[in-house]
Amino acid sequence: MISAHSANPCRQHNLVAKQVLSIFASLYAKARHQLDDYQNKQALRIIRETQAIGLETLNVHGMSRIHGRSVLTVAPSRFVMKLEHKAQQYGRQIRHIGRFQPSTRLCSQCGHHVKGGIPENVRVWECAECHTILDRDYNAALNILDAAGLAESLNARGDSVRLHLATAGRSNSQGNANHRHHNDAGIPML
Repeated sequence: MISAHSANPCRQHNLVAKQVLSIFASLYAKARHQLDDYQNKQALRIIRETQAIGLETLNVHGMSRIHGRSVLTVAPSRFVMKLEHKAQQYGRQIRHIGRFQPSTRLCSQCGHHVKGGIPENVRVWECAECHTILDRDYNAALNILDAAGLAESLNARGDSVRLHLATAGRSNSQGNANHRHHNDAGIPML
């Protein structure tokens, strides 16, 4: 004789649903552990390789509205917390700059400010003032260092000095990134 519990299709559906939820929960936990492990390893690598770190404060909620849930999945605020914790453990310095600091749209060479910003899909752009070819991320990193006070901004005579782009490894067909003449020793000549 068949019991009343096993013949009930609603009960069988509930059991299948619970099993599916259990599988999804274990997959989600595995992905979360992998992300935590990756973030811990990257934070430790960054802390070991640097003495001071400049970070831009991000509007994660605003980014999630534009880019969707994928921004929340990588948990940038958790990574920053791990980085700050490891920096404190290793005696490193972290400085934050505001999210409204124009890190991307400010030329790191001449200080020219691009009005209206630069679209996200533009990875390389040319400054309208000094005609320097700038990589979006590298330029922003130089500006974040400068804004956080981690870069030298004055020379011995008190004049303003901008960080210069590295040109090592570039072919002659690409040209010099900061349009200066170099002698054989690689020292910029004025």
